[in-house]
Amino acid sequence: MMGGWVITKDHLHKFSMFALGIKSHVGVGQGHIKEDLARNKTIAFKLCDENGNVNYEGRISESWFHGTEEGSIFDPLHWALAETDCTGMKYKNPTTGKWEVL
Repeated sequence: MMGGWVITKDHLHKFSMFALGIKSHVGVGQGHIKEDLARNKTIAFKLCDENGNVNYEGRISESWFHGTEEGSIFDPLHWALAETDCTGMKYKNPTTGKWEVL
């Protein structure tokens, strides 16, 4: 499986990716997301609670975002829902540079 996703900033616990390290989550390979990050083949996302507060920021492989690889664009949200009751996800549109709700 190629692709994956990573949390780069944890606003709840005030950690950055450099403190957390690249996290592996169910079905996500560390090596593949590292490759995609290095090749700039990722899209930024934010995971929000029901009030719109950002709990996490991260990056997801373009291949997962566009559904061309096994995995789901909503995998980070499913993880965050279980961890902290996040209910919303936004992504930074690579064309417009604007944050959009998924």
